[in-house]
Amino acid sequence: MWSIYDTLVLLTGIIVAAIAIVPVNGIPAGIRLKSGAIGGGLILLALFLGSLRSFTYPWIVMGGPVIALLALGAVIADARKRSNPSQVGLPSDQTGNGVLLASSSATSLPSSAMGEDPDPQALPAVAPAPSPSLVDEVRDPAERQNPAELDAEAERTSAWLEVNDSGTTAERLSEIAAKHPEFGTQMLAHPNLYPALRDWIHQLPGDVSS
Repeated sequence: MWSIYDTLVLLTGIIVAAIAIVPVNGIPAGIRLKSGAIGGGLILLALFLGSLRSFTYPWIVMGGPVIALLALGAVIADARKRSNPSQVGLPSDQTGNGVLLASSSATSLPSSAMGEDPDPQALPAVAPAPSPSLVDEVRDPAERQNPAELDAEAERTSAWLEVNDSGTTAERLSEIAAKHPEFGTQMLAHPNLYPALRDWIHQLPGDVSS
């Protein structure tokens, strides 16, 4: 026979099950799932016990709805704290889930994002991309080499490598010496250097090998 105790158990189950469907953000899915299972179980238990002729309920049944209401309130309060970190003493740049927000994001937004008209003087000026001609003008003059200068530098480097190559012929050494007399001192150690070219190198101004 249905009694006041059955009603209390049923009411407790309904309140606990309400945690699973209460429209409050921040309640973990695990708590919702457990609350739904426990609340549904209490509802079924109340219906089953209410169909019995007699059943002795423990005294805690009397406080069941109160305990369920306290649990519901605690879950909702915790969910609101997770959604609003200022309620739990967290810094304004940290959420309840531990995700940090950029503290400067509020100050870096234009005023139009806060419902106000933007101040043109407050917005940073964006300089246009320089054209290729402007890039050439601001470059250091030593860096502005035309293709002819680059070819000459490459040829000089190649000649220097030939001077230090024991396989370079005497004729090629003569050509290099005529074009790059500054390599003369290095040529003196070359095995293919012929006497006439050696004498010519010694006659160069500033020769220090003699």
